[in-house]
Amino acid sequence: MIKKILIFISFFMVSLSYGQTVQIPISTNIQQRDGKSFYVHKVQKSQTVYSIAKAYHVGIDEIYYANPEAKQGLKIGQELWIPTENKETEINKAVKQRNFDFFYHVASGNETFRHISSIYVIPERYIHMANPSLKEPLKEGEYVKIPVESAFAILDGKVASRNNNTAQYQGGLDLKETVPPTKKVNRTKNTFKPVKKTENSRPAQASHTIKQDFNPDIPVIKDYRHVVIMGETLESIAKKYGISVGTLKSVNPGLKLAVQGQRLRLPQTAKVPGYQPPAPVVTQKKGTKPHTNKTQTLKTPVTSKPQFITHTVQRKETLYSISRKYGVSLDDLYQANPGLTTQIKIGQTIRVPKKKITKPYLVYSSYRKTTLKKIARLYRMDYVLLKTKNPIVAKKVLPGQAIIIPLDKNLIEQSVRNESTLNKPGNLFSPSENTETTSFTGRCIARPHTKVFHVALMIPLYLEETDSLDINQFMLQDRKNFKSFRFIQFLEGALLATDSLQKQGMKLDLHVYDVDEKLTKTSKVLSRPELKNMDLIIGPFYSRSFNQIALFANHFHIPIVNPLTFRNEVIQQFDDVVKVKPENFYQNKLITSLVKNMYFGQKIFLIYQDSFQDATEINRLRDSLQFILPATYKIANIKLIDYGIKVTQREKEAEQKEQLNQDKIAGTDEIPPQPIQVNISDTLHPYFMENQRVDPETLKLFPEDSTQFDNTIVSIHYAYDSIHPFEENASVLRNNLIILYGTNKSFVMDAMNRLNILRDTFNIQMIGLPEWENFNNMDLKQMNNLNLTYPSSYFIDYQSPTIQSYQNLFKSTFYTDPNRYGVLGFDISYYFMESLFLYGNHMLNCLDKNQRTGLSTQFHFAPSLQNQNSYENTYWNILQIRNFKLFKLHDGLK
Repeated sequence: MIKKILIFISFFMVSLSYGQTVQIPISTNIQQRDGKSFYVHKVQKSQTVYSIAKAYHVGIDEIYYANPEAKQGLKIGQELWIPTENKETEINKAVKQRNFDFFYHVASGNETFRHISSIYVIPERYIHMANPSLKEPLKEGEYVKIPVESAFAILDGKVASRNNNTAQYQGGLDLKETVPPTKKVNRTKNTFKPVKKTENSRPAQASHTIKQDFNPDIPVIKDYRHVVIMGETLESIAKKYGISVGTLKSVNPGLKLAVQGQRLRLPQTAKVPGYQPPAPVVTQKKGTKPHTNKTQTLKTPVTSKPQFITHTVQRKETLYSISRKYGVSLDDLYQANPGLTTQIKIGQTIRVPKKKITKPYLVYSSYRKTTLKKIARLYRMDYVLLKTKNPIVAKKVLPGQAIIIPLDKNLIEQSVRNESTLNKPGNLFSPSENTETTSFTGRCIARPHTKVFHVALMIPLYLEETDSLDINQFMLQDRKNFKSFRFIQFLEGALLATDSLQKQGMKLDLHVYDVDEKLTKTSKVLSRPELKNMDLIIGPFYSRSFNQIALFANHFHIPIVNPLTFRNEVIQQFDDVVKVKPENFYQNKLITSLVKNMYFGQKIFLIYQDSFQDATEINRLRDSLQFILPATYKIANIKLIDYGIKVTQREKEAEQKEQLNQDKIAGTDEIPPQPIQVNISDTLHPYFMENQRVDPETLKLFPEDSTQFDNTIVSIHYAYDSIHPFEENASVLRNNLIILYGTNKSFVMDAMNRLNILRDTFNIQMIGLPEWENFNNMDLKQMNNLNLTYPSSYFIDYQSPTIQSYQNLFKSTFYTDPNRYGVLGFDISYYFMESLFLYGNHMLNCLDKNQRTGLSTQFHFAPSLQNQNSYENTYWNILQIRNFKLFKLHDGLK
């Protein structure tokens, strides 16, 4: 695959030489057609459709759409109608001013709404309602709005639109005035509206006599899709889940045949192992008596609450040995203890669920090559016993190979004694159930999967920029500014990750799409027929395009990874999103931990640029810091007296110098300056320390005591106060820590420049923000002087053997050294594609169990604090500049 992409890149570079620059004047002839304004351009010699499109800032397809005859070739003197407002501007306005959420589909010639509805699995009438101005059959290149499910109520008029002040609507339904608010649930639960019954409902007839159409009222399992494999038919799929073919078709419009790779929705009535449909809800009108007829009464099944025991970790115990001791799987322990990892400590308490022992063993499966002896050490058991229970297993264990782990003998004996108790009604698990596979959504056992995974990688490649490139000018310019090269190494890193996983046995089909900030390009990608069958989407990088792709991904329940953004909106607005860069909450928590572990006792200043934009986060950080700090700070009186001596001497020297200047002006005889010596017996002048008046003469009475100073954090709004409050409140007897809260480079550089000037008077240290990792050409000397420390989403240690090995591989493959995107492309792609390989369709739900260390960072994912249906990384690298070098601090300082 890498060879194929290298051939593509080579062809791409050769194509640069064919570009040419043509100067095309803009026509002044503007006319109206179909209610829109157009330039009327007359074709001249050497002009092409592409060069004309570039001159007018429109897409080639826009010229073809308005001038179908141009597809047959241009003629000198031919008149072309070119829109005065390009399609990119038009659809950007439509997205910005939208009343409901939608993404675009670019129609092919003679396409119908019915066909489009079958592609996107939504009722045809909603496409009609979302596009009232479009007529069938559609023209090639027409942009069709595809409303997502949350928009249906708005289009039906049941709910006010998002731009109506009577309802609050943002990235999905959040209706606080028109309907009761809907509680957001965790993805491990499934809640759906019950099927609505009307007075005209009739008994179902035989399936062969009824035409099965899509029925949006049939509730489906939200977070589950059946992926069609080779040889399956609609009949075999329906039989597998205990439903009729008609029911399967009614929740998958346009479904005629089972095609390999299709992702089919299933109704709640389908029999999926481990899945329990939600209990139907009976609504009762006000003033009516409750139903007493038993056939009309719906009871909610009562399930017993899981019971736990608490285990305290002892010396030499491992998480594996604890699981064996209690007869539970690692997955059971992870679910009962959020955030738990295999790195446990003595004295740590772990909740262990009480479970019926149905088998005298556990099944262990490694995701990488290992040995039987290592597995025995993990479970703290005798190697000979393990070998006896696995007679056909060799010393070396292959990835995915099942190993029988016999349970602790005492546990088995206790299980036999308690058999009668365990079989009583109301227990969580029946004797026939396997303790390893009882959880539908928590099945996080790492086993290599054999299916073919389809992954979409969406990267800004700007391939259209190469069509009119002058190769001679290109070779003379700095290629770092060439758009097509900006993210090319992310793709190359992803290709190396793909190659590595394929060598490990993963069946992987990687689809690469050129997606940048243009919605026109994004919409064309969304119209690709294979996209809805992806198992994972990585990218796009730009926010507007990502929002459109995320709406599409949510519609088809495809996990989507945002690799480079710090924006929290991607988590708030969409489900099934994985955000690689941590959010501000973890950043503030980290800064608080740093202050506690590294800077405790220092005078703290919080300098910010914008008091409105970041008000919430600034207040949260200040409150968090103030909570861990003592209200006052004590300084020994003897130190204050010593400093009073320095102040008094400095002031007397200044008075002497002033007197000498006055004598010189008056022409009197100059008296040679006498050295001034001040000691503790002299009268010492009062002074201000940390904006608090200090009287050394009073302190002389209590030299062994201390003086308390206010330890409140000093907040400085830089736009109004500049650096002056710092000078007034800074300390000369302890270090001053400045947390510079701002993401504007000019603000950061200006503040650092002013603070560097004050270093002669005060000892200053600084903490910055993660966004600084994107700043270029910062003054390294100033950052070094301030001993800058800041959280970062990545750190590449070019001295480490691992990175050097990767550099060699990258260079031997692509003939250049990897930049940060070359490393991040490998890290991010490898982690998520490996997660697919190990956990399959449960990948998203298992991210918090799959902690990994990559080349540039660690992946510690957790459900988002803002949206439990999405995940984000919680790990920050702590970087510090010392001796003009960048170091990563130890994680123990967090």
